[in-house]
Amino acid sequence: MELLEISVLFTFFAGRLLFRQGNKSAILLKRMIPVLLLALWLPEIREVLFFILFMFLLIATDLFLLPGAAGGKYYLLLVLAVPIVPTVTRMATWLFSPESNPVSSLLFSFFNGMPLFRPLFLPDLFRQSLLIATGFIFTVEESTLLIRGVLNAIKAVPEKNGKKRERDEEEYNRGRLIGILERTFIYFLTIFGQYAAIGIVLALKSLARFKELDDRNFAEYFLIGSLLSVLFGVLPALVVMIYL
Repeated sequence: MELLEISVLFTFFAGRLLFRQGNKSAILLKRMIPVLLLALWLPEIREVLFFILFMFLLIATDLFLLPGAAGGKYYLLLVLAVPIVPTVTRMATWLFSPESNPVSSLLFSFFNGMPLFRPLFLPDLFRQSLLIATGFIFTVEESTLLIRGVLNAIKAVPEKNGKKRERDEEEYNRGRLIGILERTFIYFLTIFGQYAAIGIVLALKSLARFKELDDRNFAEYFLIGSLLSVLFGVLPALVVMIYL
């Protein structure tokens, strides 16, 4: 996977993570800021122009044509963003003649001259770092939405008690944070090949919920959620490892 393709996915998922609430036009402008910043690093002018235009259209589609955090439209957007993006970017760059981006060369040369940043900003290592970051953002945000969508679709989420609504909301937020931390550990443990350590993460999570597992409904919800969390922690890591 080339730097341009990774840049498209990274800025798209990062924008969804950082900018979600507020006026849609304002969100569009905010999401374009990291697009413009990352465009400076692309090595060719044609890639810069295509990247900015394509990201504007993709973000606008996300905000105005396919709104909503989950559901059928959201899954359609993922199909648009993940498998189709690499093909579209490669086809589009063929339409323009290659010309070097002087800003990109200047930035890489500048950071290459700094011993502290040199390992990260070598062109190939920069691409690999961006790829790992893209997979991590997907694991943190998009996987959370996917898991929640699956649990809601099969009605596995235990019903809330109206009298304990505030407590349930706090418990939901804590559970969401635990899930994010769980997938974060699973993601990086998979990338580093420490598969056995994943079992320790799951054991710690189960230990914290041990008494609640006596409730069959909660136990089924916990098991399904944990298995989905492992799945959506491992899969992005495996995809990243393929393209590293």
